[in-house]
Formats: sequence, C-alpha cells, structure tokens
Amino acid sequence: KKAKKDDKKPTAEDKIMVKVLSGEMPLIVNVSRAADIVELIKVKQQFGINLVLNGAQDAVVVKERLAKADIPVIISAMDSLPGSFDSLNASLDNAGLLEKAGVKVLLTVGGDASHNVYQLRFDAGNAVSYGMSQQGALKAVTANVADVFGINAGSLAVGKAADVVMWSNDPFELSSHVSKMFINGVEVSTQSRQDKLRDRYTTESSMPRAYTK
Repeated sequence: KKAKKDDKKPTAEDKIMVKVLSGEMPLIVNVSRAADIVELIKVKQQFGINLVLNGAQDAVVVKERLAKADIPVIISAMDSLPGSFDSLNASLDNAGLLEKAGVKVLLTVGGDASHNVYQLRFDAGNAVSYGMSQQGALKAVTANVADVFGINAGSLAVGKAADVVMWSNDPFELSSHVSKMFINGVEVSTQSRQDKLRDRYTTESSMPRAYTK
C-alpha cells in the first residue's frame, strides 16, 4: 500500500519558526554569561537569524563582537548587582559602554515588571548619568525599539506614524511632564484618572466632599 499523503497543515508554531529562520521575525534570547553570548553570535552567523539578546549582563565583555555582528541588546539601566555567577558584570555603566562600542541598545524596566513601564524614562535618565548619551538614551526607548521590532514609529520622518509627545522639559527629569500628545497626527488628551480624581475631590461644592463631581 502506498503511504498516506501527509496533508497536515502547518501549526502556528511552524509558521513562527519559518519567520524566525528567514530573519523576518526577531529571535529574543534571555542570556547573561559572556561565553553563552559568544555561542549565540556563532548561531546567528551560521543561520542568519535576526538575533536580539535580553538581559545580557555580560554583554560588555564581548561588546565589540556584538557590534560587529549587529546584534541588539535589551537591558535594564538599573541592573547593578549580579543575580548569579552568570551575570558578574552587571553594572549601571553597561548601557553607556555598549552604546560607545556601537551596540544598538534597547532599555527596559527590570525583570518582568511591565506594570512599572512608566518608570522607563527615569531609568533612561539614570543611564545618561552613568555615561550613556542623551540622544542614545532617547533612541533606546524610541527609534531603536521601533527598528528592531519593525514598528512604523519611533522617529520623526516622512512615512512614519505621526506619534509625537511634547514635554515641559527634559523627558528624563523627574519634574517634567507631558504637555501635548499626538497619536497618528491627532492631538489626544493628557488628562489621567488621577487628574480627574484630584479635580473631583478638590472642587468647592455645597455637597459633602465625597459626593463632589
């Protein structure tokens, strides 16, 4: 008997793997130790994948090789202490050192604390205080992110999404605040829930304060 033809359709995982192997989709690898990073550089050279390193506390040890291989690094600017023997080179200086070596740096908040992403601009300011350039820090939270993940935004240019944030001062300063915001070229309100609550409970009224609207 003839073998039955395998007409199994590719799974979602299969489709993702094809995109990764073709370089269409970036492969993000959590790695810390320099020796492991070196091996990953070899993997990229062998298969031509679009490799991105995450964590990479020891990336500064092989920063020139990463720059030559054009491998971006996602790091936390606040990662200052080794979490294990694999991350002995964790330091507040790392973002600046990687930038100076020519590595494309993307800044993120530490760990998986996505709910603390609002602190990212403060972390970027900390990176500047430890040697990263102001422009490099700005790119690390805007243009570099858009470039690595293929997002049509992150910079002011013809053909890019018209998403613009205007600040009262240096965006990396604690006292600065958003003065205007545009999404797709349309100005949107910057009023937050906290602003509404402040106005509600500080408005003069004959009603009991808890009922002020």
